[in-house]
Amino acid sequence: MSHKQSSSRYSTPDTVTYRYESEMVYVPPAASHQEAIKFARSQFSEKLRHVNDRQISFSINSVVNHETRSVRISPMSWPTVMSTLSRYEIIDIVVQPILEVDSPPEYPLEEVEKSDLKSQCYLEPPSPKSAPSRSPSPDPDNNSEKARLKGWLGKLKT
Repeated sequence: MSHKQSSSRYSTPDTVTYRYESEMVYVPPAASHQEAIKFARSQFSEKLRHVNDRQISFSINSVVNHETRSVRISPMSWPTVMSTLSRYEIIDIVVQPILEVDSPPEYPLEEVEKSDLKSQCYLEPPSPKSAPSRSPSPDPDNNSEKARLKGWLGKLKT
């Protein structure tokens, strides 16, 4: 069956076909994606027994650029897509793999690295000896600047 696109007014078909692996079964169209998962589980209970709901997706075959392609049906588009299907149209049940991401390996820290980590965790106030000296506040009359310039000019003259 092909994806119905000719009519401007769509109605949900009374029967669709669920296909999982090589087995097919007629079912009433589900009103929602979640209900479709329930229907799939009821019809393929043994095969989908250990599958998490988040892994179950649905797709239909559609002609795209003169090629038949499998198109996944997103949960939010479920009612709209159901209203465009033909009677007995095949909806494939696809089990998505679980993506297991390994954490990076842990390596034992040497004693030097452990002490470095401890010192980075806590900030200690600087000691008075290591504190940078502060610049004197500017003189409001700018006398110190004038004196410095006079001393510098005096050195140039000599």
